[in-house]
Amino acid sequence: LSWLERYKQDFPHSVAISALRKENLEALITIITEAVSLGYKMVEITVPINKMNLVEKIYNEGEVEDVKYSSESIIIRAKLPSISIEKFKGCYKLRTIS
Repeated sequence: LSWLERYKQDFPHSVAISALRKENLEALITIITEAVSLGYKMVEITVPINKMNLVEKIYNEGEVEDVKYSSESIIIRAKLPSISIEKFKGCYKLRTIS
């Protein structure tokens, strides 16, 4: 797989653009508008300890309020946009708090 295909697997709601060639900018605007209009929700996500890269993604996409570590997992309480919640939902234990 190319780096772009791998990236699209990790971020299925992403959109590839070229600012230089002004390609796909409308799709980017649509995604941003949807993300902003959907708002944020408080969630608790349990991430396996061997998936630290996902912890970074959660920090990048939302507002982390609390982190608890155990020997097998990391429990993160964070405000995330709905589009991010959908992305993480199928992969990890996720519970919506509000």
